[in-house]
Amino acid sequence: MNVKLLMRRPLVVLVIMVGLGVVAMSAVSHWNDSSVARAQAGFSAASFQGTYAFVTAGGSIDEATLGILVADGNGNITSGSLTLNVPASVLAPGAPGRTVIPATVTQGSYTVNANGTGTATATVNTPGGTLERSFDFVIAQADGSLATEIFLAQREPTLTEELGYFKLKRLSE
Repeated sequence: MNVKLLMRRPLVVLVIMVGLGVVAMSAVSHWNDSSVARAQAGFSAASFQGTYAFVTAGGSIDEATLGILVADGNGNITSGSLTLNVPASVLAPGAPGRTVIPATVTQGSYTVNANGTGTATATVNTPGGTLERSFDFVIAQADGSLATEIFLAQREPTLTEELGYFKLKRLSE
């Protein structure tokens, strides 16, 4: 074996490890800068206002939801409408095919933390009755401190016993 090659190997490994360390520290620094910028944005209830379109972004492959939600900027969800598309067997065990369930959001509330995270509740009226739902969310994009895109995760299982994940996009006024 070449002795010079063996002596260089630890040096090469050291250089690679230092390089990886610099890259990792740079990534952590960038992540921390982003976190500080988000906290400095000063999100509040006023950040979540206007009309938002939403769609299921994940969760059950058997259930899809889309709709409109209106938030007033003061911590209140004032209205909304949605359409659920689920297997017919959810409503009538053994039934084949799919069914569409129209629903309305009659009221709700939300809180927004300075870092853009928050919680929300909503009362949803369906032909089968009233559902109370709660959510965790994060403001994913903003124009200044106004939320333009929100990712939302439902706390309770959906009609197909899955957890729902939603993407909300603010509509232009």
